[in-house]
Amino acid sequence: MKQLTKYKQNGFTLVEVLLATVVGALVIVVALGTLRQVARSRTEALYYSELSAHGRYALNRIRDDLANFYRSLNPEKMWLIGIEGGALAQAADRILVHAVQDSGIEGTLVEGQSDMYEVEYGLCENATDGATFLGRRCGALDEDSPRNEKGALTRVAEFIQAIRFEYFDGIDWRRNWQQKQGVPKLVRVSLVLADAARPRYRPVNISQVISLEPLPTRSIDMEDGYSTAGIQKIPTTE
Repeated sequence: MKQLTKYKQNGFTLVEVLLATVVGALVIVVALGTLRQVARSRTEALYYSELSAHGRYALNRIRDDLANFYRSLNPEKMWLIGIEGGALAQAADRILVHAVQDSGIEGTLVEGQSDMYEVEYGLCENATDGATFLGRRCGALDEDSPRNEKGALTRVAEFIQAIRFEYFDGIDWRRNWQQKQGVPKLVRVSLVLADAARPRYRPVNISQVISLEPLPTRSIDMEDGYSTAGIQKIPTTE
């Protein structure tokens, strides 16, 4: 009678193959999910970084113009007007100031033209796609004219959905400011940025407080003007 030969098994059983397949599939699913999450996080970070860059540039441009705000011993010659528009996230405020030798205008002064410029900031709408952007209107002032409402309009920053100006008079913050009120001590600028083409992302809120001090002071009134005597030199801080 012949004996059956026993062979040693070197392969995997069906259960082992199925178990390995399931584990491998789970690893692939987790890896793909992690990869998608990393890619999504990177896209989101780039999006918010781009919006923040537009917001910082807009705030810096406004700050530079306010730093060049025309200061005079005669309060009637200092021009700053703030106009409220809308509320909260839909704010579309405007500010109008007179600045000295604005860097945004190239060229040299001509005869009869002063070194002062009228600068206005406000939201503008693109006629093609309806997207809003921060516009800056700037025009040189003539010596005989205190206003120039026909200055050149330039784009400052994209993705600006709302802009809000607030003015501190030493006691309260106000949304409107008239020239007869003098000059505010502080101006707070708040921006809301978002890309209408990507509504699933949250808007970016950014703000900055800008000081308009020190302002010139006088101690002697003269019938034909304002004397420079008694001007106090107030130290500035970086």
